[in-house]
Amino acid sequence: MKEVNPKRICSAAVIAVVALAAFGCSAAEQAPVADTPIPVAVPEESAAEPTLVTAEATSEEVKSAVPEDSGQAQEPMKSAKPEMVRKPIAWAVFRFDKGVPEDDRQFVRNVVKKLQPYFVIPRPAGPSAKVEVRGYWNRCPFAFLAVSNSDGLEACLSLAGWQDSDAILNWRTIAHEWFHVVQWNFADRGYSAGAYDLPEWLWEGSAEWMAWNAAVHFGAASKAYAENTTRYWASLVSTPLNRMITLEQLLGASPGKADSYGVAYWAVDYLGATPQKLLLLYRRLGEGMEFQQAVKRTFGRAINSKFYKDFEAYRARGFYS
Repeated sequence: MKEVNPKRICSAAVIAVVALAAFGCSAAEQAPVADTPIPVAVPEESAAEPTLVTAEATSEEVKSAVPEDSGQAQEPMKSAKPEMVRKPIAWAVFRFDKGVPEDDRQFVRNVVKKLQPYFVIPRPAGPSAKVEVRGYWNRCPFAFLAVSNSDGLEACLSLAGWQDSDAILNWRTIAHEWFHVVQWNFADRGYSAGAYDLPEWLWEGSAEWMAWNAAVHFGAASKAYAENTTRYWASLVSTPLNRMITLEQLLGASPGKADSYGVAYWAVDYLGATPQKLLLLYRRLGEGMEFQQAVKRTFGRAINSKFYKDFEAYRARGFYS
């Protein structure tokens, strides 16, 4: 994996350390999976919003789509409409330190295998298209529980932020990081070069929204659980959304906790998020579209002073219309 740029850090540490006692699952438990259609890649741009495509695969095929710790990339699962897949797809290889317990290994594998066809990662054309999922034990080469970039994600599985957290929050942590891999592969070049003025609450809030959406989709969490958790986190933060523009501001709103990510989740939801629209936003940014234009074309609204004012009124109502 290439060195993690500070702007690439998703502070899943601040997300996973907030465990709500009432949720009581162990980190080793496996989240249930619903037999539901699996959305695949964003289609070519058209006037209409992209629709979900059902993959031609059984639950067992999904579970076996990726090798275990072989270091070998496997051919992606075929979709019902392969022409809808715009670019080659990256699939994960898993690498764990020797000390990582088998329960933790299997938990991470299971979550990523479900996410791979749900958050399809575009890759440049080439003979190999794979990303690495790395689990560390009794060592952590960075200051967070987990980080990600265009090459994959890494997590420190021996930290208390993972071991003391429940299965639902750990599921969401991996999903959050996986969507960051998707974001980087769509929009890496423009974002890292400062080509567009993307507020950090939108970058992190997109990953948070998509992570909870996936958790609900696969039956790992209920919608009520997701909304109650993010409402609780957000209730602990008083910083206005328009002062969460940089990563430092976002983290500074609630040092060491997930609270500001709850605000970001609801801001993205208020913007009008759907899985298709968020994927389309980052694809457009990666293709060089100006930020405000991409937001306007994707969501039909601008992120401006009126948006921030209206959101704070929505926030004051507890995120109820």
